[in-house]
Amino acid sequence: MRSGDDRKSQPSPGYRSVAHHQTLLRRLWIGAGVVFVVVVIVVGPVLLMRITKAPAEPKLATVERQNVSAAASASAALQPAQLMDVNFSIFGQVSAIYVHVGQNVTKGQQIAHLNDATQQATLLQANAAVSSAQQQLAAAKAGGSSAVIASAQYQLASAKLLLVKAQQDEAKTSLRAPESATILEVNNSVGDNVPGGNSGPPVPGAAPAPGAFIVMGSATDFLAVAPFSQNDTGNLRVGQTGTVIVNPMPGNSLPCTVTFIATSPTLIGGVPEFYAECALRQPDTSLRDGYTGTLSIDVADATNVLAVPSQAIFTDASGSLQVDVWYQNAAYATTVTTGLVGSTLTQITSGLRAGQQVVLAPAGQPLSHS
Repeated sequence: MRSGDDRKSQPSPGYRSVAHHQTLLRRLWIGAGVVFVVVVIVVGPVLLMRITKAPAEPKLATVERQNVSAAASASAALQPAQLMDVNFSIFGQVSAIYVHVGQNVTKGQQIAHLNDATQQATLLQANAAVSSAQQQLAAAKAGGSSAVIASAQYQLASAKLLLVKAQQDEAKTSLRAPESATILEVNNSVGDNVPGGNSGPPVPGAAPAPGAFIVMGSATDFLAVAPFSQNDTGNLRVGQTGTVIVNPMPGNSLPCTVTFIATSPTLIGGVPEFYAECALRQPDTSLRDGYTGTLSIDVADATNVLAVPSQAIFTDASGSLQVDVWYQNAAYATTVTTGLVGSTLTQITSGLRAGQQVVLAPAGQPLSHS
């Protein structure tokens, strides 16, 4: 049995609760301090680097002498050179076709024929009429009056005119190659009735002639045909050179020369555009009629001139052209005057000197200045 002094020396339940709470609080503070130290050790250097890191240098370009070329570009379609639709000029029934696709023909070679029974009958009658008129004229000259002779001469002349007409009609039943070329299409068969139509090269930009009897042209030489805007057409000239990138052959840049520029516009989506033809300089058996691509024609060039990438140039609030010259880690807006504007480079005629560096703004997003 404990004495009264022993009971006094034991701490009360309330005191033990307070002491335990203080001990737990000290442990939490110690734990938080450890976590803080770890965070500082691990994350601190990263934060310090970000705070003290120097700003990144913008993309720069050096002002230097270069060749600047300007080009007019448009979507193009390929078609065989010497392409032409070949049709009979009169209605008739096909009696013979003498060629096949892929065959080479020479100018004037007969390639098809119509049933000419009617024309042959008319031709026989015309020949007989001429023979009869000649006999009548001979008899008139043998003993007839001058009036009889004159009448016989008139009858002979009329018969000869009818003979010429019959010969022409008979000739129309034979279809001949207008040029030396390759047969690309034969769109009818023996026994078909075919309408009369025109023959010749298609008009650039016009819809293909429906029902062309035979299509002929080159199997290896091609033209790139493209519509150009009014502004671009004003810079086009026959003889200018360019390139064609054909969509099915993206790795090939095919050289070409302008051979034709339309003088009359074609409305495309309500906008007047002018068709131009560009002859590819190298034969290529891998090309096909109807291939599409991009035609770029060199319309102007400046050689050995000061130039900068076009994306470095911007317009200030007053409308002046400027670039940002980079000097001692700072950009200084500088007014410039320009010459030829190319596809990627712009000629600088004043405001810069060779060796300076200019800031490249993102394409389409020139740097703004307050």
